[in-house]
Amino acid sequence: YLQFQKSERSNKYLTQERYSRMIAEEKIEKLTKDVDGLKSEVTKFENKLNATEKLLDQTKIINKDLKQRLDAAMEKEKTLETKIRQLEAAAAQRVLESTAGES
Repeated sequence: YLQFQKSERSNKYLTQERYSRMIAEEKIEKLTKDVDGLKSEVTKFENKLNATEKLLDQTKIINKDLKQRLDAAMEKEKTLETKIRQLEAAAAQRVLESTAGES
C-alpha cells in the first residue's frame, strides 16, 4: 500500500511538473513572438529614422545652397547699387558741367 501511495505521489508530482513545463513553454513561445514583434517595430522605426535623417541632411544641403545664392544675390545688389550711385553722380556732374558751359 505504501508503495502505491509513493507511486501516486510521484505520478502527481510528474503531472504537475509536466503541466508547469507546458505552461512555461507556452509563455516562452508567447514572449518570443512578442520580442519578434518588437524587433520588427524597432526595425520600422529605425528605417523611418534613417529616412528622416536623410531628408534632414538633404534639407540642410538645400538650405546651405540657398543661403549661398542669397548671399551672392545680395552682393550683386550692393554692387549694382554702387554702380547706380556712381552713374547718377556722373550724370549730375555732366549736367553741372553742361550748365556751367552754357553760362
